Amino acid sequence: MAINAMLIGGGGMGIMHGKNFAEHPDCELKAVCDMNPERLDALKKEFPGLPAYASVDELLDKCDAELAVMITNETLRVPPCVQLLKAGRHVFTEKPLHSRKNQFNLDDEDAKVAWTVIDAARKSGKCFGIDYNYHYFEHFAKLNQALTAGKLGTPKLVWARAHFNCWSHIIDQVLWNMGRPEWVQTIGDCSKENWTRLIHMKWPGGAEGELGGSLDWGYDDGPLKLMICGDKAYATALGLDGFFTVRKANSWPCEEIERWEGKGAYNDSFVHMADAVIKALKAGKPMPVDDQAAWNEQVFEAAVYRSAKTGKRVPLDEIDQELRS
Repeated sequence: MAINAMLIGGGGMGIMHGKNFAEHPDCELKAVCDMNPERLDALKKEFPGLPAYASVDELLDKCDAELAVMITNETLRVPPCVQLLKAGRHVFTEKPLHSRKNQFNLDDEDAKVAWTVIDAARKSGKCFGIDYNYHYFEHFAKLNQALTAGKLGTPKLVWARAHFNCWSHIIDQVLWNMGRPEWVQTIGDCSKENWTRLIHMKWPGGAEGELGGSLDWGYDDGPLKLMICGDKAYATALGLDGFFTVRKANSWPCEEIERWEGKGAYNDSFVHMADAVIKALKAGKPMPVDDQAAWNEQVFEAAVYRSAKTGKRVPLDEIDQELRS
């Protein structure tokens, strides 16, 4: 039996996600919605024949689809997400869950607002998912598999960097692979717009890491890179097309254990994410990247900002509890 879906969001990303769900053999797109007249017209042209609504209220009144694909700007996501969850709909949305500015300028106040969505999702009992589609880049999946299979041994060091266009994704990749760090300490002037930052991280198991973010990274070797070093080997995943290696730890000359290179991972990853969401709902399981992943990014960003503002080391568990209250 097909999953019935509704699409909220007529921008470029909304239409792209809508098409991926509409073209899935086990999903049927039932209606579209956008509060902006121009974007609503774009939806009508892209999905002719579907009912089109100018408000979430009208959409919920006229359409009983169980899945809401809610793809609006990060400054506008929270109210409709909460409304949809309270109305008993599963919700799939983009990342980060909430920011008052943009995707790479988040702070502790943003996290407090984002918690209202997480709280609504957990109280509703409905599935909530977020589009960290880089899980479906083969090179990043290979890194995660190498780590979880024990090929790297015990993780000792994490080194990551990203252009801000990929900022949410590099944070998610670090958290997906390593879990939430125990604490962060940030170097950077958070009073400036689009501030460059260098983040030191420490995990309970003893691993340490550095994450750098800037608008000034070039694209010559890809806008993001993640390296995890263990006591057996170290793995590197790089770029949007796909580059992955595993090399033996402390070897000279360097002993390469595994190498993979690919092309075109970006567009395919969205298709794979839509497929995974539909399969999860049909199986009665949580979405592949769920509310905890969405919340972890907000907590991490809040701690990074708080550390830059105060100059102090910030424990993530403490700020998590503070932000929920």
